[in-house]
Amino acid sequence: MKQTLRQTVAAMVIAGAAFAGPAFGEEAGATCTISEGGLPATLDRFIPAAHACLQAPPAGVTLRADLEAQALADLNAERRAAGLKPLTLRPALSEAASLHTIDMAARGYAAHVDPEGRDHLDRIRALDRTGLIGSAGGNVAILTGADADAAAASLSREGVDRDNVLRADFTDVGIGMAESGGRLFAVALFARVDGELDSPLPVTAGRIAQIGTDLDERMAPFAAIPQSPVSGLRLSSVDGDVLAESFGHSISAPGAGDVYLDVAVDRGDSTLYLRGPATHAGG
Repeated sequence: MKQTLRQTVAAMVIAGAAFAGPAFGEEAGATCTISEGGLPATLDRFIPAAHACLQAPPAGVTLRADLEAQALADLNAERRAAGLKPLTLRPALSEAASLHTIDMAARGYAAHVDPEGRDHLDRIRALDRTGLIGSAGGNVAILTGADADAAAASLSREGVDRDNVLRADFTDVGIGMAESGGRLFAVALFARVDGELDSPLPVTAGRIAQIGTDLDERMAPFAAIPQSPVSGLRLSSVDGDVLAESFGHSISAPGAGDVYLDVAVDRGDSTLYLRGPATHAGG
């Protein structure tokens, strides 16, 4: 059993009413709007639309989940051959990867960043509602035809892509594949997951919530006070500007809009910020 360090923090986001929302895939009236010019801009509308697309992609786009297990096996075989631990498949990362393949296939582009400016980490922080991410990376490949082995080979080609596959500190991976017009769009997302929230951060936050935080045992050497490793919280804007920072265990979001939660870990001579989920502060 994985050992963890526990620290309970209270996150206070004051702006509008709070709700955890229905389970993913159950959002009332959610529709996939990718083919109509992209997903909604704000998180409270983006997530329901994203899960609608994952359940029912636009016409002409087919998710190829049947290829993902073999691609994962191929990538992990490369890591084992290099003396590295295999990556753990993380469903939320696979959702973020699959969403990007659907978007690329539906709108006919190939890039790490979508036309609206969202990158891999933006999608991860929207769809992974519990992960505390220390580092992340992403590989994108477009192939003719649908073949898992060929996709894995393309996702681990030389350069940055291969560096991501063989990066020793990555712990988790998500794989997504979508087919359209005879082409296979493949995405692999990699992350070092250093901790978890005990419960998902609400998509829209507007009340005080007790959030239990488990930090992976690997974080112990970095924590100045191992029994109390979390030293503060930070909220940042979509553009990366720090909106609020607290060295205690509560924080409030000024104004309204999407914000990103970061959890600070005291390393003695420095502070390490783990990137947590995004939330929407209503107003």
